[in-house]
Amino acid sequence: MRKGLTLIELLVALALFGALSLALVGALLTAFRTNQASGLEARATALAKAYLERVPREANYDRETLSLPPLALPQGFQGEVAAGGRMGLGEALGFSPCPGECQVACGGRPCRFIAVRLTLRQGERAWEFFREWAPGGGP
Repeated sequence: MRKGLTLIELLVALALFGALSLALVGALLTAFRTNQASGLEARATALAKAYLERVPREANYDRETLSLPPLALPQGFQGEVAAGGRMGLGEALGFSPCPGECQVACGGRPCRFIAVRLTLRQGERAWEFFREWAPGGGP
């Protein structure tokens, strides 16, 4: 009758325990990475929401010139603002970069609807947010 484990049985048991431990640690790291990415998306959404809620209140649209409020972003985020306009909701929107003041016209006339596109970037990730409104409380 033999007592204890042989060297081969002990090495096989350690290899199985190591493989299971490695799989568990890998799964936990993936969960934390996913949670961090969703937290980053939540921060980007909160930043965009705060800015795009300010835009209709603080923007000034006079004939064909749109002046937007400044975009203040925390460290790590980069942002680009573009604006466009259209006469009716059935028409397509064409956006052009708008760092603060830009020309938004619809066939030489003031537009009935103004839209702003905010693109936020951090690292390789990017998110786009939109806001459209009728300046002056139009239709």
